[in-house]
Amino acid sequence: MIIRHWTIALRITLPFALITLLFQAVAPIRDISPQAETSTFSIVINIAIFMYGCLSYLWIAVLWHRYILLVEHPKPIPKFWGANIASYFGKSFLICLVTLPALMPLALATMILKNLTYDWPWLSIAFGAIGSCFVAIVFLRLSSILPGAAIDCYHSLHDAVAATKGQSLTILGVGIMLTLSLMPLHIISVFMESAPAVVASLWNILSGVAEIVIYISVITTLYSYYVEKKSMVI
Repeated sequence: MIIRHWTIALRITLPFALITLLFQAVAPIRDISPQAETSTFSIVINIAIFMYGCLSYLWIAVLWHRYILLVEHPKPIPKFWGANIASYFGKSFLICLVTLPALMPLALATMILKNLTYDWPWLSIAFGAIGSCFVAIVFLRLSSILPGAAIDCYHSLHDAVAATKGQSLTILGVGIMLTLSLMPLHIISVFMESAPAVVASLWNILSGVAEIVIYISVITTLYSYYVEKKSMVI
Protein backbone atom coordinates (compact mmCIF):
# COMPACT_ATOMS: atom_id res chain seq x y z
CA MET A 1 0.00 0.00 0.00
CA ILE A 2 2.68 2.49 1.02
CA ILE A 3 4.99 1.66 -1.89
CA ARG A 4 2.16 1.97 -4.42
CA HIS A 5 1.00 5.27 -2.94
CA TRP A 6 4.31 6.75 -1.77
CA THR A 7 3.74 10.03 -3.62
CA ILE A 8 0.43 10.52 -1.82
CA ALA A 9 2.04 9.59 1.49
CA LEU A 10 4.67 12.25 0.80
CA ARG A 11 2.06 14.87 -0.08
CA ILE A 12 0.14 14.15 3.12
CA THR A 13 3.10 14.10 5.50
CA LEU A 14 5.42 16.74 3.98
CA PRO A 15 3.62 19.82 5.40
CA PHE A 16 3.68 18.32 8.89
CA ALA A 17 7.32 17.27 8.55
CA LEU A 18 8.29 20.82 7.55
CA ILE A 19 6.55 22.29 10.59
CA THR A 20 8.27 19.71 12.80
CA LEU A 21 11.58 20.76 11.26
CA LEU A 22 10.74 24.35 12.17
CA PHE A 23 10.13 23.30 15.77
CA GLN A 24 13.49 21.52 15.75
CA ALA A 25 15.13 24.75 14.59
CA VAL A 26 13.43 26.86 17.27
CA ALA A 27 13.84 24.43 20.18
CA PRO A 28 17.65 24.88 20.62
CA ILE A 29 17.04 28.54 21.52
CA ARG A 30 15.82 27.40 24.94
CA ASP A 31 19.32 26.09 25.74
CA ILE A 32 21.12 29.42 25.27
CA SER A 33 21.45 29.91 29.02
CA PRO A 34 20.99 27.72 32.12
CA GLN A 35 17.99 29.83 33.10
CA ALA A 36 16.32 29.20 29.73
CA GLU A 37 15.58 25.60 30.65
CA THR A 38 13.00 26.67 33.22
CA SER A 39 11.83 29.79 31.40
CA THR A 40 8.29 30.37 30.23
CA PHE A 41 9.53 30.17 26.65
CA SER A 42 10.96 26.70 27.25
CA ILE A 43 7.73 25.46 28.82
CA VAL A 44 5.63 26.87 25.99
CA ILE A 45 7.89 25.29 23.35
CA ASN A 46 7.76 21.88 25.07
CA ILE A 47 3.97 21.99 25.37
CA ALA A 48 3.63 23.18 21.76
CA ILE A 49 5.86 20.37 20.47
CA PHE A 50 3.89 17.74 22.40
CA MET A 51 0.48 19.04 21.35
CA TYR A 52 1.56 19.45 17.74
CA GLY A 53 2.93 15.90 17.71
CA CYS A 54 -0.42 14.52 18.89
CA LEU A 55 -2.45 16.67 16.50
CA SER A 56 -0.25 15.93 13.49
CA TYR A 57 -0.51 12.17 14.09
CA LEU A 58 -4.31 12.33 14.23
CA TRP A 59 -4.47 14.67 11.24
CA ILE A 60 -2.19 12.48 9.10
CA ALA A 61 -4.14 9.37 10.10
CA VAL A 62 -7.47 10.90 9.05
CA LEU A 63 -6.08 12.15 5.73
CA TRP A 64 -4.48 8.79 4.94
CA HIS A 65 -7.59 6.78 5.84
CA ARG A 66 -9.75 9.07 3.72
CA TYR A 67 -7.42 8.71 0.76
CA ILE A 68 -7.19 4.91 0.91
CA LEU A 69 -10.84 4.23 1.76
CA LEU A 70 -12.57 7.10 -0.09
CA VAL A 71 -9.91 7.88 -2.75
CA GLU A 72 -9.95 11.46 -1.49
CA HIS A 73 -6.76 13.09 -2.73
CA PRO A 74 -4.97 15.45 -0.32
CA LYS A 75 -4.73 19.15 -1.06
CA PRO A 76 -1.47 21.19 -0.91
CA ILE A 77 -2.76 22.69 2.34
CA PRO A 78 -4.13 19.76 4.39
CA LYS A 79 -7.84 20.08 5.08
CA PHE A 80 -8.69 20.13 8.76
CA TRP A 81 -11.30 17.47 9.50
CA GLY A 82 -12.06 18.69 13.02
CA ALA A 83 -14.98 16.40 13.87
CA ASN A 84 -13.24 13.34 12.45
CA ILE A 85 -9.98 14.13 14.23
CA ALA A 86 -11.85 14.60 17.52
CA SER A 87 -13.69 11.30 17.04
CA TYR A 88 -10.44 9.55 16.12
CA PHE A 89 -8.82 10.91 19.28
CA GLY A 90 -11.77 9.82 21.41
CA LYS A 91 -11.71 6.27 20.05
CA SER A 92 -7.92 6.06 20.41
CA PHE A 93 -8.09 7.31 24.00
CA LEU A 94 -10.80 4.77 24.84
CA ILE A 95 -8.74 1.94 23.34
CA CYS A 96 -5.73 3.04 25.39
CA LEU A 97 -7.86 3.09 28.54
CA VAL A 98 -8.86 -0.51 27.85
CA THR A 99 -5.46 -1.93 26.90
CA LEU A 100 -2.70 0.07 28.60
CA PRO A 101 -3.80 -0.66 32.21
CA ALA A 102 -3.24 -4.35 31.42
CA LEU A 103 0.46 -3.61 30.93
CA MET A 104 0.89 -2.46 34.54
CA PRO A 105 -0.04 -5.76 36.26
CA LEU A 106 1.79 -7.60 33.47
CA ALA A 107 5.00 -5.66 34.17
CA LEU A 108 4.57 -6.17 37.93
CA ALA A 109 3.94 -9.91 37.53
CA THR A 110 6.96 -10.22 35.24
CA MET A 111 9.21 -8.50 37.82
CA ILE A 112 7.93 -10.73 40.63
CA LEU A 113 8.43 -13.85 38.51
CA LYS A 114 11.95 -12.68 37.63
CA ASN A 115 12.84 -12.39 41.32
CA LEU A 116 11.25 -15.74 42.18
CA THR A 117 12.93 -17.58 39.28
CA TYR A 118 16.34 -15.89 39.37
CA ASP A 119 18.10 -19.03 38.10
CA TRP A 120 15.67 -19.40 35.20
CA PRO A 121 15.40 -15.90 33.65
CA TRP A 122 13.85 -17.32 30.50
CA LEU A 123 10.64 -17.99 32.44
CA SER A 124 10.02 -14.31 33.15
CA ILE A 125 11.05 -13.38 29.61
CA ALA A 126 8.62 -15.92 28.14
CA PHE A 127 5.84 -14.79 30.49
CA GLY A 128 6.37 -11.13 29.58
CA ALA A 129 6.48 -11.92 25.86
CA ILE A 130 3.28 -13.98 25.96
CA GLY A 131 1.49 -11.32 28.00
CA SER A 132 2.65 -8.57 25.65
CA CYS A 133 1.40 -10.56 22.66
CA PHE A 134 -2.01 -10.86 24.30
CA VAL A 135 -2.20 -7.11 24.93
CA ALA A 136 -1.01 -6.41 21.36
CA ILE A 137 -3.73 -8.64 19.93
CA VAL A 138 -6.41 -6.85 21.94
CA PHE A 139 -5.00 -3.45 20.94
CA LEU A 140 -4.93 -4.25 17.21
CA ARG A 141 -8.38 -5.87 17.29
CA LEU A 142 -9.88 -2.78 18.89
CA SER A 143 -7.88 -0.44 16.63
CA SER A 144 -9.48 -2.00 13.57
CA ILE A 145 -12.44 0.39 13.94
CA LEU A 146 -10.35 3.59 14.05
CA PRO A 147 -10.40 4.28 10.29
CA GLY A 148 -14.19 4.42 10.48
CA ALA A 149 -13.93 7.59 12.57
CA ALA A 150 -12.02 9.21 9.71
CA ILE A 151 -14.72 8.51 7.13
CA ASP A 152 -17.85 9.18 9.22
CA CYS A 153 -18.59 5.51 9.82
CA TYR A 154 -18.70 5.19 13.58
CA HIS A 155 -18.28 1.81 15.26
CA SER A 156 -18.19 0.70 18.88
CA LEU A 157 -15.52 -1.40 20.55
CA HIS A 158 -18.04 -4.23 20.52
CA ASP A 159 -18.14 -3.96 16.72
CA ALA A 160 -14.35 -4.35 16.63
CA VAL A 161 -14.48 -7.45 18.81
CA ALA A 162 -17.29 -8.96 16.74
CA ALA A 163 -15.61 -8.20 13.40
CA THR A 164 -12.30 -9.79 14.43
CA LYS A 165 -13.75 -12.74 16.34
CA GLY A 166 -11.66 -15.87 15.88
CA GLN A 167 -8.85 -13.97 14.16
CA SER A 168 -6.45 -13.57 17.08
CA LEU A 169 -3.65 -15.65 15.53
CA THR A 170 -3.92 -13.82 12.22
CA ILE A 171 -3.80 -10.46 13.96
CA LEU A 172 -0.85 -11.64 16.05
CA GLY A 173 0.92 -12.40 12.76
CA VAL A 174 0.07 -8.90 11.54
CA GLY A 175 1.50 -7.46 14.75
CA ILE A 176 4.72 -9.44 14.30
CA MET A 177 5.06 -8.23 10.70
CA LEU A 178 4.43 -4.67 11.88
CA THR A 179 7.18 -5.00 14.50
CA LEU A 180 9.63 -6.47 11.98
CA SER A 181 8.89 -3.71 9.46
CA LEU A 182 9.70 -1.05 12.07
CA MET A 183 12.89 -2.69 13.34
CA PRO A 184 15.17 -1.36 10.54
CA LEU A 185 14.06 2.19 11.36
CA HIS A 186 14.84 1.69 15.05
CA ILE A 187 18.23 0.10 14.31
CA ILE A 188 19.23 2.99 12.05
CA SER A 189 18.04 5.44 14.72
CA VAL A 190 20.53 3.91 17.18
CA PHE A 191 23.41 4.61 14.78
CA MET A 192 22.06 8.09 14.09
CA GLU A 193 22.59 9.06 17.74
CA SER A 194 26.26 9.71 16.93
CA ALA A 195 25.50 11.56 13.69
CA PRO A 196 25.63 15.37 13.33
CA ALA A 197 22.66 17.10 14.94
CA VAL A 198 21.15 18.22 11.63
CA VAL A 199 21.37 14.73 10.13
CA ALA A 200 19.97 13.13 13.29
CA SER A 201 17.05 15.59 13.40
CA LEU A 202 16.19 14.97 9.76
CA TRP A 203 16.32 11.21 10.29
CA ASN A 204 14.13 11.42 13.41
CA ILE A 205 11.49 13.32 11.44
CA LEU A 206 11.71 10.96 8.45
CA SER A 207 11.59 7.79 10.54
CA GLY A 208 8.80 9.17 12.72
CA VAL A 209 6.65 9.92 9.69
CA ALA A 210 7.44 6.49 8.21
CA GLU A 211 6.37 4.74 11.43
CA ILE A 212 3.09 6.65 11.48
CA VAL A 213 2.27 5.80 7.86
CA ILE A 214 3.21 2.13 8.30
CA TYR A 215 1.03 1.75 11.40
CA ILE A 216 -2.03 3.53 10.01
CA SER A 217 -1.68 1.51 6.79
CA VAL A 218 -1.89 -1.67 8.85
CA ILE A 219 -5.05 -0.63 10.69
CA THR A 220 -6.54 0.64 7.42
CA THR A 221 -6.08 -2.86 6.02
CA LEU A 222 -7.62 -4.42 9.14
CA TYR A 223 -10.60 -2.10 8.88
CA SER A 224 -11.11 -2.76 5.19
CA TYR A 225 -10.81 -6.53 5.53
CA TYR A 226 -12.63 -7.23 8.79
CA VAL A 227 -15.10 -4.36 9.15
CA GLU A 228 -15.88 -3.46 5.52
CA LYS A 229 -15.33 -7.07 4.35
CA LYS A 230 -13.17 -5.92 1.45
CA SER A 231 -9.80 -7.17 0.23
CA MET A 232 -6.84 -4.82 0.55
CA VAL A 233 -3.06 -5.26 0.53
CA ILE A 234 -0.89 -3.45 3.06
